[in-house]
Amino acid sequence: MKKVLLVSLLTLTIGVIALVAVTSFLALKKPAKKPRSESAVKPSTEHSTAESWQEEGLRIAGRWADAEVVKLGDGKYRIYYTVEPEVPDNQKEMYSSISSDGLHWQQEKGIRMKNNTFPDVVKLADGRWRMYYQSFKANSKAGPELGIFSSISEDGLDWEEEEGIRIKVGFQGKYDTESVGAPSTIRLPDNRYFMIYRGSSGKNRFGKRDPVDNKLKPIDYLISATSTDGVHWQPGNLVVDSDNQYLRDQVDGPELVYDNNVLKLYYWSFPGVYLKKSTNDGRTWSKAKLVIKSTGPNHAPGDPTVIRQGKLFRMYFGLHTRGIFSAKLAIQN
Repeated sequence: MKKVLLVSLLTLTIGVIALVAVTSFLALKKPAKKPRSESAVKPSTEHSTAESWQEEGLRIAGRWADAEVVKLGDGKYRIYYTVEPEVPDNQKEMYSSISSDGLHWQQEKGIRMKNNTFPDVVKLADGRWRMYYQSFKANSKAGPELGIFSSISEDGLDWEEEEGIRIKVGFQGKYDTESVGAPSTIRLPDNRYFMIYRGSSGKNRFGKRDPVDNKLKPIDYLISATSTDGVHWQPGNLVVDSDNQYLRDQVDGPELVYDNNVLKLYYWSFPGVYLKKSTNDGRTWSKAKLVIKSTGPNHAPGDPTVIRQGKLFRMYFGLHTRGIFSAKLAIQN
């Protein structure tokens, strides 16, 4: 009996030793988990619980793009927009419409500008308006220039171009060597101007081509800049890098909104409209959240512009060949 017991104990002991040896061997053979590079990290595609946007439908029918909405002092709103670049023989005409409720819009007479796109309008302390915009000046004093320029207006309808260029190609130095444009500007609590604009540089890896000349487009980035007077600017930081398989080298149409001491940045790419937040006036930013999803060629929202209207925020965005649409976000506090 004792002999049988000793044999059983010996067998069990050998089994345990073998199991430990095999487990240790497998652990040594298991490869270490490789860290993911920053460019490989997928932006969140989950809708932020704090940003439940409800789409409302068509606001302004037509082949329009690059909308910019502002609040007027008489309880009304004005929205600027330009002709889509794909429209044949267009002159990049910029128009405006007026509304008292943000839903029903009446186009104003005349053309605001020609050959200037991506309007970005800021109200100045003296009551005038300054518009930044993307443009190509073939006959400027410095020769042909592509960049971000500005104009001044007393009434928001008739504009006079300011001398010089606000943001030149190559202004930041690395991410904007091919082009700059699509500015969005806001006044910070310390009265500085803060801008985010699209810079383009390098070679697109995903085959994206320009809709007008069919040339392969460069990689897009969103970059910040700051100014004390709104005229002379200092380069800032890279805010959004689209050189990854999710944004596919394209990002555009930044829109800045200040809400309860939080600076919000909306922008769009292939998946839809994204949101990033900053609690330190744009020095650092949260991870991006997808707030309005693209569902295909007939619903690919672009160039968002946002304004507060009473107890809600309203976003306007373009849908290709269809016009300017809107969505609303209820304010919780």
